[in-house]
Amino acid sequence: MARVGALAVLAAFLIVASTFFVFAGFSAAKGGGGTSSGGCPNGNAIGGFSQSMIVGASVGKAAKSWAYYFSSLVNQNPVNGTPGLIQYCVYATNGTQPATISHTAVGADGKAWGNVQSTSGGFFGWGRTGGDPNNIPLDGSHDVKLGSVTWTTAPANQTILLHINDSAECMALYGSASNGTCFVYPAGWLTNLCGGRPACKTVAIDEATSTNPLTVPVNTVLHIHYTYTIVNQPWAAWSMVFYARGSSPTTGANTTGINDFFTCEQILDPNGTPGTVGVHPNYQGTGLDLSAVQGGPPCNRVNITLVAGSSDVIIQPGDFLTFTVDMTTRAHGFTGPGTHCINSGVIVKWIPSQCMTMMQIYRAPMVDVIVA
Repeated sequence: MARVGALAVLAAFLIVASTFFVFAGFSAAKGGGGTSSGGCPNGNAIGGFSQSMIVGASVGKAAKSWAYYFSSLVNQNPVNGTPGLIQYCVYATNGTQPATISHTAVGADGKAWGNVQSTSGGFFGWGRTGGDPNNIPLDGSHDVKLGSVTWTTAPANQTILLHINDSAECMALYGSASNGTCFVYPAGWLTNLCGGRPACKTVAIDEATSTNPLTVPVNTVLHIHYTYTIVNQPWAAWSMVFYARGSSPTTGANTTGINDFFTCEQILDPNGTPGTVGVHPNYQGTGLDLSAVQGGPPCNRVNITLVAGSSDVIIQPGDFLTFTVDMTTRAHGFTGPGTHCINSGVIVKWIPSQCMTMMQIYRAPMVDVIVA
C-alpha cells in the first residue's frame, strides 16, 4: 500500500487534503526523545521535526473505520528489534479523538504492542509495551498493521509522527540523538500504489505452487482471493466521485461504479466474502453496494458490480479504497495445462469532482495463471 511522487507535490498535498495514506509535512530539524518515557509529543509541539526517507506510514480508510500501517522502506538489518520503531503517533484535526481504538502489531519479540492516547495531548496511536526487543524492526517489511480506529466524525486532516530507535538515521537527520532515538515524519510512496494508475487487483491462490509467475496444479479445486484497489493519486487535481444510486449527472442511473467478470470455472466461495449472490450493502465498509450475479453469458459465470449506495463515495487525491472477493473453482478446477485467464480486466467508471459530466473509464489488466 503506499506512496510518494515529487516531494514538492506531496508537501502541497498534505496541507490541503484528507488522506488514506497520510504523510506528515516536513520542516526544520528537531531531534531527541521529545517527551518523557518515550511518549508522543504534545500536539502543539510537532511542527519542527525532520522527515526520514527510510520509514513510511499509511492509512487505509473504509467509511469511518480506518486502519494504520507502518513500512520500513530500507532494511537496516536489525538485531533484537534495533534499529526499530518505538511508537506511532497520530494527530488528527484539532486533536480529534477516535470513538474506538484497537491494536494489532507485535514487536520483534512476538509480544503485542498497545494503544496510546491522550485527549489533552491531542494524539492517539500505538507503542511498544517493553524494551528494544519489542520494537517493530526496520527490516524492509511494508504495510505492518498497527491497529484500527473508528470515528464518530472523521477528521479532515491528520499528521503522523514516528519514534524510531536508529542512531545512524537520527545522527544523519539531527546531528545528535537522544539514546539513539528520535521523532521523524514518515516518507511516502503512494505513486507506487497501482503503479500510479487509478485501479489494480492482485490475486492470491491457496493452492498456488509459485507466485511469480502464479502457478497452480491441474484438476484441483482452487481457492482464489482477489484484492481490488481504487486509488486517486496525490497529484490529481480533482476527487473521484462515485454517485449514489440514480443521482449521477450523466445519462442513466448508476453510471459510475466498478465491474468485473470471472471465468466459467469459478464460483463464489461460500466460505468467503461475499459468499452468496445478491446485493451486499456497504460492502466491506467501502460505502459501495456489491451486487453478485451468477449466470452471465457465455456460461454460468459470476459478475460483480459495485455502485455507491445511499450517498456518494468520494475518493480525494491521495486516498484509496480496497475490497476483496473470494472465489473457488468448480470441482474439476482447471482441466488443461498452460496459461489460463482467470478474470477480466476490472472496469472503473467515475466522474471528476469539478467536471460533472466527463465520465472517466479505466480498465485494469486481466489476470493469468499458469496451470502445471
